[in-house]
Amino acid sequence: MKNTWKVLALIFCLVLVIPLALGACGGGSDDPAKAIVGVWTDQDGLMEYEFKSDGVMVLRFMGEEIEMPFSVNGNKLAVTDPDTDELEEVDFRIEGDNLILSFDGEEETLIKKQ
Repeated sequence: MKNTWKVLALIFCLVLVIPLALGACGGGSDDPAKAIVGVWTDQDGLMEYEFKSDGVMVLRFMGEEIEMPFSVNGNKLAVTDPDTDELEEVDFRIEGDNLILSFDGEEETLIKKQ
């Protein structure tokens, strides 16, 4: 009888603890197109980049807003310049709350705001 209670207590703990542990590991997305969605800011807090799930990026700077389409293909972020319709591509990666953009051998780190 004592062993039955121990087994039941162990099962109860596993049923309660495992989902909580797995949930704590989440929060990120393995899909870069989903992981980039949100509001990011430069390290000085001067520029804000909002990537929306509908493929629109909103760039905010000094009270001005510019909307432009973007797309993600693997580790490439492509943004279309609204004035020239030119497509600009940069490599990117997400590490925790940092969005790291790489272009011309330089890296720019944006910090997740939301």
